[in-house]
Amino acid sequence: MSIYKNLLILLLISTLVTSNLVYAQSDKHQIPQWVKNTAKWWSENKTHDKKFLIALSYLIQTKTVTVPDNVPGSNDKIPSWFKGVARYYADNIITEEEFESSIEYLIKNNSIQVSDKTLSIIDKKGLTEVSYHGYSPLFRMYAYSKDFTIIDGKPVPIEAHFALKPEFEANGTYDRIAMWDKPHTAVVIVPIFTSTAYWEPGFYTYYRNDCDSSCLTKKIVFDMPGGFAASENAVGALSLLGYDTITDLDVDQNPEILNHYDKVIVLHNEYVTKKEFDAITHHPKVVYLYANPLYAQVDVNYKNDTITLVRGHGYQGILNAFGWKYDNSPKEYDTNCSDNSFYKINNGIMWDCYPENSIFANMTILKIIKDY
Repeated sequence: MSIYKNLLILLLISTLVTSNLVYAQSDKHQIPQWVKNTAKWWSENKTHDKKFLIALSYLIQTKTVTVPDNVPGSNDKIPSWFKGVARYYADNIITEEEFESSIEYLIKNNSIQVSDKTLSIIDKKGLTEVSYHGYSPLFRMYAYSKDFTIIDGKPVPIEAHFALKPEFEANGTYDRIAMWDKPHTAVVIVPIFTSTAYWEPGFYTYYRNDCDSSCLTKKIVFDMPGGFAASENAVGALSLLGYDTITDLDVDQNPEILNHYDKVIVLHNEYVTKKEFDAITHHPKVVYLYANPLYAQVDVNYKNDTITLVRGHGYQGILNAFGWKYDNSPKEYDTNCSDNSFYKINNGIMWDCYPENSIFANMTILKIIKDY
């Protein structure tokens, strides 16, 4: 993008924010990380307009973004210049409020329409607030009807979106577990390599002998839900609580990025590069929140956005690719996490279970993570 275009976009954003537009006064980190990731990947042409419209409709339906009533419009194509705004937001050049105000400008001026009509194109049943696995969560949880699957006879969302509960904001519940008072001191590594490995056809197609070694090179998945395998619920909850988030790609391309944070949270980052492994294991304060981290090694080809399995997970007869003595992979099958605790290792603490079904409801664990 040219310097001239950059200046024009920044001038436009400045005009919007200082105008009389009404934008959502979100208190603390109201935009979920999945929306920020979608904005980044959409701005880089790695995902399509419809995926970005889903993100915008989520912000509207959860009232993160406020739009006037009865705004006419019929344009479902987003102006190309808005990709610059999305990139600035994803790169933290503009604030959440500026990004929200820019969205409201588009809708108010009939540049896009994110209404019932648009939502019906995306998903006939729209966004629904849901409970999850019978828990009483600390957050409001939403899902689209297209994202439900049946597990043990019950509908369960494969992709859930999170928002804060006003009553917990009011009574101070979140203050006990959030990092809002310590901004940018802790970071979560979103396991995009692991998400990619699990989407089929891919690594697991090969493991089942349903594909040859060609399946061990996989296009990085930017626009699909990470789901259970990629700690999506933890990402949603922790990002709302004020934890910065980066991806495996960020760490591999710039391992020193972890040095900017006092504390690093590792999720189900099962597939990592050697540079990422070294960066994580050399950081002095890491919370290994999910069993089975740092298990298999991948290489990245940035020219065509692919990862390739190099070693580990039984490939070429090797289980743990790095010979890591703290490997706790057998514990990943404990998803109840009912009688578990953190224990110390050389550069942090490790939890010996797989908490994806309960992390968003576990006040005790979230407080331990904050206080560590």
